Amino acid sequence: QEALVQVTEALEKIAAQGKELTEEELESKVMVALSAHLAKVEQFMLAPDMVDTFVNWSEKPSGEDLVSPKVRACDKIIQEHINSGNTDKIMVTAYLKVGSIHFMRHSRFANQFVRYTAGDLAVIKQYKENPNVLGLVADATSMKRGQNLQMTGKMLALSAPWAPGD
Repeated sequence: QEALVQVTEALEKIAAQGKELTEEELESKVMVALSAHLAKVEQFMLAPDMVDTFVNWSEKPSGEDLVSPKVRACDKIIQEHINSGNTDKIMVTAYLKVGSIHFMRHSRFANQFVRYTAGDLAVIKQYKENPNVLGLVADATSMKRGQNLQMTGKMLALSAPWAPGD
């Protein structure tokens, strides 16, 4: 609700300037205003237990309320992958760092995954070589290039990139 109020206020300010702006300038201002607030909504959807205003809400959310439905959807896909007998590894990415942290806190399969952060080549080696490691969880921005991960048979994205070209 807080993000909605802030977006509405930002759009009202932009609308007041609307007659003075070209269509391109107006679109740019709207995108900038929305991006900051939509990022908060994305973080809430990705990792509700890491959003202070939700965790400290008077309704006292607990249990599954604090787990992203995206993690549960990934768990379902991972279980189907295992049940199919497929032995390929799985990579789970999140555009926001809180997504990979949240996945490792709440996925039923976290104990079979390793979490990669930029430059941690030991984790990549473990993912590639350890048959007991089912998957790799990574921040998408840290995985842009440099690794051959052809053993990956399934990629799951917890969130989409917000920047053009990503």
